[in-house]
Amino acid sequence: AVVNIITKHLGAGSQGGYVSLSGGSYGSSGVSFADSVGSTGPLHVSMTFNEERSDRDLDSPTLNPEHDDTSQGDEFLRAVYTADPRDTFSFDFSNQYSSFQIPIDTNPNDPNDPFFNVPGTDDNQHEYDRFANIVFNRLSKDNNGYFEFAPWFRSSRVTYLPDPANDLAGGAQASTFQDRTGKYSGITTSLFRGGQKSSIKYGLTAVSQDFTGQFRLQFIDPSKQLQTFNDNVSKHGSNLGAYVQEQFQASPVIDLNAGIRYDRSTGFVDGNQVSPRVEFNYHPDSTDTIHLYYGRLYAAPALEDVRRDAAVVNGGSNALPVYDLKPETDSIYECGIAHDFTPSIRGYATLWFRDVANVLDTTQLGSTPLFTLFNSTTGKAEGLEFNVTGSTLRGNSFFFSYGISQSLASGISGGTFLFSPQQLQGALGFAPEDHDQTNTVDAAYTWRLADDPNRYLTLGTTYGSGFPAQFENGPGRLPVHWEANASYGRKAAFGHLGYEVQGTNLLDHHYLLKINNGFNT
Repeated sequence: AVVNIITKHLGAGSQGGYVSLSGGSYGSSGVSFADSVGSTGPLHVSMTFNEERSDRDLDSPTLNPEHDDTSQGDEFLRAVYTADPRDTFSFDFSNQYSSFQIPIDTNPNDPNDPFFNVPGTDDNQHEYDRFANIVFNRLSKDNNGYFEFAPWFRSSRVTYLPDPANDLAGGAQASTFQDRTGKYSGITTSLFRGGQKSSIKYGLTAVSQDFTGQFRLQFIDPSKQLQTFNDNVSKHGSNLGAYVQEQFQASPVIDLNAGIRYDRSTGFVDGNQVSPRVEFNYHPDSTDTIHLYYGRLYAAPALEDVRRDAAVVNGGSNALPVYDLKPETDSIYECGIAHDFTPSIRGYATLWFRDVANVLDTTQLGSTPLFTLFNSTTGKAEGLEFNVTGSTLRGNSFFFSYGISQSLASGISGGTFLFSPQQLQGALGFAPEDHDQTNTVDAAYTWRLADDPNRYLTLGTTYGSGFPAQFENGPGRLPVHWEANASYGRKAAFGHLGYEVQGTNLLDHHYLLKINNGFNT
């Protein structure tokens, strides 16, 4: 049987909350608080607060991290008012703040990073984000459908505050300042109807964005003169998305998911696309499912991700780059089989292919972590994934995932580079993308300890066969990387303290995930 469970009608929640404290190596500490009130009346309010700090976050280009303190805090509030059995109103508000010291290398003779910094360099990045919405939901009289309407607003700001005196004295001989703000307003709405054999949903989302940015780059040119490039920019943009999708049970053993979506974007990069998607599921018996999928995707770069930077190529300075950015369009093909070994153990194998036009990617400016988008004209990727997840009769649980894949791109264009793009291996032919990794493994097993069902022990591991060493220099690979992880704890219950002790990379296996601070992993 097919059962449609409609969950859009928000009822009252449970009353109660928790406080969680954490601490660990690298100066890490954190506190979380959550509470909710109003479990019996028409108004239910829940809230959470989190604060985390650490003296290690963005790893420096050395094996031992330097100058990479971080702190992050967020607050979330939700209020739900049940006006009557069919109508609910909800209000959400969130606020987030993050700060990062920019990791540095103080060794001018480090072959893995020529962009060394003067000791004491103090570049910092600050990120601010606020979001609020009001959501109205109405259930249909027969409880087989709903209508939703949600206006929302968001503001986002990123500042990068440099230390010019030390920046210019380092290996990069460049210093960057940025202050970038985006303000968004939008409406999301949807209409859903469910039936015995068919469920259909219509949706529309419209977003308006205003962006302002200040940018200043100072650098020492080949003649040892200090040059300054300023670029202050403002831009308005919009995104529109409309879709219709249907889930249809064609027979007791065949069901179809199909839909079509239209996207249109304006701003620094304009574009539009009609994207069909279809999935075919066949159930030859009660334990097996075979699926086929094809879908189109569309992605335009956000306004805050596009910027004009100073192009310093072959000794030139103050040259404005020519942008040829285009929206990314993807075609995804997928087939696979899922099998229930027991009622509580399930596994699947999925073969997938992806063809991409105008691959959106990122690079870094000088020795800073500021991102600027660029296109690769063509991209292609393929992979095979195996996964098994389950639990035992005693309550133990486990998962195992293995993937083999390849990701390539060619024809780099449409961005700003501190060197000629023709120097890149991927300029004229296909080359591995920086996230390309042939073999990846992720696995863990959790034991529920017999003397107390709330106590548990988890052992896990991750493995990767190595990322490309450097995008400019061909197909060389970094060494394999792996970790052994574990946690031991007890679940918190009402009136009882819970705890967990975690260990990451218990065997202290050191490995490189990147070299340099430019085109690499």
